[in-house]
Amino acid sequence: MDEARRRFPFHRPTADLCTGPCTGCPKKLLELAELLLTEWEQKLSAHYRPSLGEVQNLARQLTKLARAFERNQLLA
Repeated sequence: MDEARRRFPFHRPTADLCTGPCTGCPKKLLELAELLLTEWEQKLSAHYRPSLGEVQNLARQLTKLARAFERNQLLA
């Protein structure tokens, strides 16, 4: 989750996200990433113990988001 926070383009202005041809909407994908990360950070801070399946699902979702950001040349 820390790596996603570092690499995903949360720091970029919206205008930078929407330049050129897009594969998926980077702005909406970034909103989804923020939602996922915030939800899991809150769960973990409340001492929730996720199952292995939940961890794998989160990793799969973040990997797919990273690929989409990479296709749009937005990864740090």
